[in-house]
Amino acid sequence: QRRRAAEQEAAPRGIEKAGPDTSELGDK
Repeated sequence: QRRRAAEQEAAPRGIEKAGPDTSELGDK
């Protein structure tokens, strides 16, 4: 579980779902 939290912290929500293209949608 700790590894999952670290991965989520490193990558903002959205980027992990699809990629840099989703980063804008997740940011909003």
